[in-house]
Amino acid sequence: MSSKSTAIELYAHILLEQNGNSKSDIDHYIGDPRFGNFVKKLEGYMLRDFNAFLKSRSTSANPPATESRFFPPRNLPAPPVVTKHEFSELPPLASASPKSTPPQEAKPASQSLARNTESDAMKIPSQVVPGPATDAAASLPPATTKTPAAISDHKNIRFVVSNARCQEAYTSKVIPDQAQTENYQILDIIIPEQLGLRYNDVLEELSGIPAVQGDFPIQITYRFTNEQANRLATLNITVTPNPKSMWLNKPSDKSAIYWKPDEDAKFVQGKNLNLVAASKRGRSHAHVGSFRDDDFSIEYLTESDWGIAIVSDGAGSCSYSRRGSQIICDTAMQHIKGTLNAGKSDAIGLAAENYSRARSANTDAVQTEKLRLELRNELYLTVSHAAYHCVVKILEEVSLVADAKLKDFSSTALISVCKKFSFGTLCAAYWVGDGAVGVYSSSKGISLLGEVDSGEFSGQTRFLDKDEVTAEALSKRLRFDVFDDVTAFILMSDGVSDPKFETEARLARSKDWDALWQDMNAAVAIVHDDETDAKAQKLLDWLDFWSQGNHDDRTIAIVY
Repeated sequence: MSSKSTAIELYAHILLEQNGNSKSDIDHYIGDPRFGNFVKKLEGYMLRDFNAFLKSRSTSANPPATESRFFPPRNLPAPPVVTKHEFSELPPLASASPKSTPPQEAKPASQSLARNTESDAMKIPSQVVPGPATDAAASLPPATTKTPAAISDHKNIRFVVSNARCQEAYTSKVIPDQAQTENYQILDIIIPEQLGLRYNDVLEELSGIPAVQGDFPIQITYRFTNEQANRLATLNITVTPNPKSMWLNKPSDKSAIYWKPDEDAKFVQGKNLNLVAASKRGRSHAHVGSFRDDDFSIEYLTESDWGIAIVSDGAGSCSYSRRGSQIICDTAMQHIKGTLNAGKSDAIGLAAENYSRARSANTDAVQTEKLRLELRNELYLTVSHAAYHCVVKILEEVSLVADAKLKDFSSTALISVCKKFSFGTLCAAYWVGDGAVGVYSSSKGISLLGEVDSGEFSGQTRFLDKDEVTAEALSKRLRFDVFDDVTAFILMSDGVSDPKFETEARLARSKDWDALWQDMNAAVAIVHDDETDAKAQKLLDWLDFWSQGNHDDRTIAIVY
C-alpha cells in the first residue's frame, strides 16, 4: 500500500475515533473495498484541486509559509491561499501533469496531536456532501486545536414509582432506581388512559386516584443534558386491589325474626345541647349478610333540657343479640325519660348544684362527700335503675321465644345522661362491657366514666345480665361528675374504640382522644357546621373508615 494511502488511513483512525467509534469497527471499515474506492476518489479530487492551484499560482502573491495543521512539518513551503472550491464544482483536470514528489508516510507528531485534529474536508463517505466550490486549503479548520465533543456513555435510566392502591388517592415521585451523575430531563410521558393518573412535570410526580387494578406500562421519553438524542424508557406501575372492594355487602334477611336496618343515624337539636349518633353494620357481618348487632338511642328533653344517649353492642356469637341491644336502648330510654319527667330532673339538678358549689368553695371534705352521695342516689334511681329494667325486659323477651336463653340476647350497655347548668355540665353513665364512655375537653383532655370489661382472651367482655344489676354492681358501675369544660360527651362501641385506641392505656390518654376528635370533626364538622340532619349522615359515612383487621359493627353517640 502506498504511503499516501497509509496517511489517509491514519487520518481516518483519528477522525472516526474522535467521533466515538471503536478501533475494531474502524479497522473493519478501512479493510473494506468501499474505503479503497473512497481513497481513490479522494486522490482524484486532490490532484484536480492541486492542478487548479498551480494555474492560479502565476497570478497570486506568495504568502508567508506556514506549518501544516494536520501532519508534522516537512520543511516544505505552504501553498498560497486561493479561491474556495467544493468537490462538486472542482475545476477540470489540468492538461499538465502535476509535479511529482517522493512518496512519504505522514504520521502524527504525538498521540495528543492525533486526538485533537479534525478536518471538515475529510469525512467518512456518508458525510461527504457536494456543495459550493472550495479548495482544500480554504476548507481547513481554524488554527487553534479543537477539542472533540464529549460522547456520553451513560446507561439507560430505569425509572420507578411506588405501588398504588385502586380507588385510593395516590402520589409518587418518578425517579431513577439508581443515583444519576448527570442531569436529565423527562420530555414526555404516556400514561394509559384507563389508569386515571396524571403527571406533574414541575413536581415530577404521578398523582390521582387509580380507577383499575393491575400492572400498567408507562412510556417515558427523556434526555441527558449533555446529549442531543432522546432516550426511551418504560416503567411499570402496579395497582393493587383495594381491600374495601374485596368485602361483599349482602343485605340481611328482612324476613328473619328481629330484623332491623343494617345502618341507622339520627340528629337531635336542643336548646342547650345537640346530639348526633350513627350505627353501621360491620364489614364482617355485611360480607356474609348477617345482622347489625349494635344499636343506639338519643333524645333531648325539651321541657327539662336533658340529653340522653344510650349505646349497646350485641354479642355477634349470640343468636338474638341484635334484639338484646335494641331492648337495652329502648327500655333504658323509656325509664330515664319517665323518671326525669316525673320530678327527678329538679332533684338531680339541686343535688348537682349543692355538690358543685361545696367542692368549689373547698367545703369540709366530709360535707362535700355527703353532698356527692346525695347526687349519686338521685342518679342511681334514674340511670342505674334503667339498666335493671333492661334486664327485666330481656327476660320477658326470652319467655316469648322457644328454646331461647338470656345469653342469646347478650349485649353491652352504655347508658348516659347530660345537662348543662350555670355552675357546670353534669355527665353521668352506667357502663358494662367494652367500648368507651368519655367526657372530652379539647383543653383539659379526657375523663372516662367507667372501665373496659375485658376477658382473658381478645374480644371477650361482660354483658348486661342479672349479675350486673345487683345493688352493689349498679352502684359500682355508676360514674358521674360536674365538669366546667366539656367539648363533647361521647359513647362508642368497641367497633370504634378498638381501631381508634387499640389498647386500654391509649383509651385513657388525652392525645389519642384529641386525634379522634380532630379526625371525626374534620369529616363531620360537629361543632363547625349548620345543625342539620345531614350531620347524622356524615357521621354514618365516617364510620366506614378503614382499619386493617377491625370489621365489627360500629356505633357512636355524641352529646355536645
